[in-house]
Amino acid sequence: NLILINPVALNQQGRVMRYLAIHGRINPLEALTHIGVYRLAAVVYQLRKDGLQILTEDLCVANKYGEDCHVASYRWDAHDESERGKAEKKAEAGDFYAARGYRPEEKRLPVSG
Repeated sequence: NLILINPVALNQQGRVMRYLAIHGRINPLEALTHIGVYRLAAVVYQLRKDGLQILTEDLCVANKYGEDCHVASYRWDAHDESERGKAEKKAEAGDFYAARGYRPEEKRLPVSG
């Protein structure tokens, strides 16, 4: 059951969070094909830096020549189900910043002086 995500509604981090909330895991090909994220590892790195518990698993896939290749597959930490639920609800509401735990004042861009 693939649920498509409106690619314009959220930025890349929001789309990855939403995909993980719905499907539980994501790999680079799914990220590129379904939500338009080319550098999934960079997005996951940023989400981890922001405090989300995302685990990496090794996934063996065949390339177009039939050779085994190993890619990363990312999933929510099973011990972090409550955070996953909160992030899913906030992502559904379209509030990417709330889903990541930001306070409203942190959304403002810094003023250069």
